[in-house]
Amino acid sequence: MNVIEGWNMYLDIQDLKKMHFNVSQISRRLDLSRTTVYKYLI
Repeated sequence: MNVIEGWNMYLDIQDLKKMHFNVSQISRRLDLSRTTVYKYLI
């Protein structure tokens, strides 16, 4: 993963969190592990 892809993933996770999705919903929607979602939420 390059820097731009990582930044886009971070922004996608933050946007979904602002829309009140929980971690499990975000991980399913973006096809990521929950640990990855937690990492980008901190």
